[in-house]
Amino acid sequence: MQQYNIDRVVREISKNIDEKIQRIGLMYRIFSRPKDEESLKKKILEKNYSKDGKKLQDLIGVRITLYFYDDVDLVREIFKKSELYINETVDPITDEEFKPERINLILKIPDEYLEEISLAVLDNYPSVDNTFELQLRTVLSEGWHEVEHDLRYKSKEIWNSNIDLSRTLNGVFATLVTSDWTMIQIFEELSYRNYKSSEWDSMLRNKFRIRFKEKKLDEKIVSYFNENGDFSKEIFRLDRNLILKTIYKKKIYIPLTLDTFIYIINFLIIKNNFIENITPLLIKSELE
Repeated sequence: MQQYNIDRVVREISKNIDEKIQRIGLMYRIFSRPKDEESLKKKILEKNYSKDGKKLQDLIGVRITLYFYDDVDLVREIFKKSELYINETVDPITDEEFKPERINLILKIPDEYLEEISLAVLDNYPSVDNTFELQLRTVLSEGWHEVEHDLRYKSKEIWNSNIDLSRTLNGVFATLVTSDWTMIQIFEELSYRNYKSSEWDSMLRNKFRIRFKEKKLDEKIVSYFNENGDFSKEIFRLDRNLILKTIYKKKIYIPLTLDTFIYIINFLIIKNNFIENITPLLIKSELE
């Protein structure tokens, strides 16, 4: 049988996921791959997948590597509310042992691609499900997961007889988790220093940690920040994740510059009259 090709579907699924996350400006990288036919056959045999039993669910794999640890839960929540969501695998965390946390979501392949996927794969491999796997990682942990998967997960019998080295490998991951947490604290402290120094552009970039379009804050907004301490304090105290969740939930598609971000959060939460009055009509019409 000729080797199947589902690269187009993989690209489209990856593109759809990419567009969803771009809406709220998160910093991340996205990778995707189809499982090749040799790997598919091998995994079906090893895991005893079958037509009438448990089926293989990662014919297509998409991985999102996020710059910041707190964005993992944010993206996880977004896709758990998707109409495509089926279930997830999340390793439990306890205070008595340390081990890597796996966050993998299973989502249904969108209907518009099912015929193509069926003709290429599913009709010939009935033990493969019409789903794909979405993995969530941080940038810092990504390299560790790659090494662990290729050199430990695929050679478990070797590591089972070298428990001390296996624990040490987990210890490397522990330092990365600590580094993930520390990096957020660094930007929190930096944004506070920016706030105290009235460096408003930098405060917004470091407080909210999203990919703003390259444009300086409008002088009218800068002057208002400088002259109204209560307003700048209110902006600084906003809950970053709540803001991003709200922008996503409200289906706001406005490109995020520093100016438009102020207009959006003022419309959604603060309701300041001055900011409302200087909000461009085009932005207002998009928000209302």
